[in-house]
Amino acid sequence: MGRKGTTGESRFWHIPTCAAPGTGPTVAEIAAGTELTPYSTRDGFDAPQTASQIDASDASTRRNKSIPGNIEAGTVTMKLYRDAVSADDDAWAALPLDTAGYIVEREFGGTAAVAAAQKVNVFKGSVSSRSPQAWGAEARKFVVEWAVETLYEGVAVQA
Repeated sequence: MGRKGTTGESRFWHIPTCAAPGTGPTVAEIAAGTELTPYSTRDGFDAPQTASQIDASDASTRRNKSIPGNIEAGTVTMKLYRDAVSADDDAWAALPLDTAGYIVEREFGGTAAVAAAQKVNVFKGSVSSRSPQAWGAEARKFVVEWAVETLYEGVAVQA
């Protein structure tokens, strides 16, 4: 069984436009976006998905029954670092409140540039909150919540 961690393997970007998100973003669309990976903490990308349960109980038994309901794409949470040089503070600049677009996540592929045919997840949505974190004896961080409108899982990057 081949297992991999995410550190050094996964990468993610904010791209403002994507002509065909259901088919997959192009290499050029991703290159025109902002790579957020270098600004991310190691636990800084969380994209949980939950499913509702539908009651399917009947009178034939005392046991309750349920079946899977709708899958909710939910909210992507990103914990990112600020950069002291404003010209290099790309993550902060790319993600102000209400910014719309796409978050593209490549789960495997290492540090190599994104290439055609690689599988990615595309989260269409917008920034619903951007919160600077409390000051402390650590690097300055902020948290972005990305409200997901549509999730396209496992689509291929287009040439």
